[in-house]
Amino acid sequence: MKALEVVAAALGRSMGLRVEFDLDAPTAYTDGRRIVLPELPLLAGEDLETVVLGLMVHEAGHNRLRSIQEPPAGITVTPFIKGLQNGLEDIRIEEGMMRLYRGGKRHLEKIIEYGIRVGWFDSNPVKATPADLVDFGLLFKFRHERLDQKTLAQAATNWEAAAIATFGEPLWRQIVAIAEPATRASSVDASDGPWHAAQRIADLLGQAAQNGSPGGQPQNRRRKSAGNKAAKAAQKAVDATEKQVSATDLGAIVEDNGGTKKVIQQDAGGGSASSDSCPVIACAAGGNLDPSVLPTADKLYRQTAGPLEAKLWARAQEEVFAARTGTGGVVTHVLHRVYTDARVFCRRVEGESRNMAVLMLVDNSGSMRHQGSAKHPMHHAAAGMVALGRLFSSLGIEYAADGFDDAYFVRKPFGSMPVTMSTNLPVVGGGLTNLARAVSIGVTRLVQRDEEKKILLVLTDARVGVNEEYRLAVVDREAGRVGVDVRYVCITPDRIHWSFAGKRLGVADVADTGKALIGAFAQSI
Repeated sequence: MKALEVVAAALGRSMGLRVEFDLDAPTAYTDGRRIVLPELPLLAGEDLETVVLGLMVHEAGHNRLRSIQEPPAGITVTPFIKGLQNGLEDIRIEEGMMRLYRGGKRHLEKIIEYGIRVGWFDSNPVKATPADLVDFGLLFKFRHERLDQKTLAQAATNWEAAAIATFGEPLWRQIVAIAEPATRASSVDASDGPWHAAQRIADLLGQAAQNGSPGGQPQNRRRKSAGNKAAKAAQKAVDATEKQVSATDLGAIVEDNGGTKKVIQQDAGGGSASSDSCPVIACAAGGNLDPSVLPTADKLYRQTAGPLEAKLWARAQEEVFAARTGTGGVVTHVLHRVYTDARVFCRRVEGESRNMAVLMLVDNSGSMRHQGSAKHPMHHAAAGMVALGRLFSSLGIEYAADGFDDAYFVRKPFGSMPVTMSTNLPVVGGGLTNLARAVSIGVTRLVQRDEEKKILLVLTDARVGVNEEYRLAVVDREAGRVGVDVRYVCITPDRIHWSFAGKRLGVADVADTGKALIGAFAQSI
């Protein structure tokens, strides 16, 4: 089982693309700036992982290899030309992704193998239209020969044989000769690219239909009969309607077969997927501080966050001094020679670059109550966020603050400005708790940050059952694999033991909530 959102976000980042999730999307797609994924179950089986990651590599190819463009001038867009162009373009971009991303070949092979197993690709072209014979004859041929997708060997053989039987071998060889350079072109609209190749093949078929001859060979009676058959097929291919042209683009093939939603249903039916909804809500306002929080926050800063800040400053100055002078330790009477600023800590601590991003993820369920009374957990959580915000601002650390109940609330965006009364913080208590899914979303947000060290501070009062603990453990494991350090603070009267978290789990009473949140950050560095 995999926490697929986290895996997908990490894959997107490794390919240099931003990944976002759209609850209404039927399948993965790219808009030229990002890869958009549909809502995914928190825990996914192997089949869903195969489809999603394969689609991501495919869509990344469209994005990175200049595939999102309008047809160039001189192209007459027909259903046949569009379908043919899509198939040739898929070969071009997937071969490019195999070069650019070392895991690309494996992910693409696996989705093709899955597609054959569930019937996306028909190896028997008996009922194929002339347009599909051209499109899939080329698609399967190049997938097998150029992309080395061996599981399509039989389909490639069958479809090419059917195409030769229909159009004649001389005409088919001319079609292949035009199509092959298009799969290696520099861009989709290059002079030898998929759009122009599709247009030239359509023109070739149109000429063959008019001449009634396969490839312009001299005709005897048998050849004349074959030529008439090829001419009719060529004309049907060129004149094909949308209903007579099947989808050739991999993303469209997945969508036509039910999209990722169908794969999710199949996984769930087999007991391998865990699906629940946790909509992501961008909250532009509404999380302002209650004035009663500030005295508590000031006390927390004086007693806990302030001393931690001083310690980190001293450590940073000592490292910078040693790096610039070659002297171990700090010699106080020459410290005035060393220039430091508020971003020293971000750059150098303990001899290594420590660019850092911190996301505070705070439980906003109804049991956290409201921030206006020191009797409630939300009051102390808010105070802890304010004190930590002051520390982060002083040290130049990029930080954000989000909330969750049975939805995920994006509140304070990443930045290093201190918290003010108008800062949009996750301090509004509400519904139930979906802890594992919220942690998964928080991890995906951090994965896409550029900082080298990424810390997720999770504060909750949820009583976690066995099933939710298992889900959380899977997400936590994936977070560690993609470089996100998750720290947990649990507000509960009952002592809990999450074996997967070890020393990264802290338990606090209500009054010590803010102090425990600061302590979780201190332990992470």
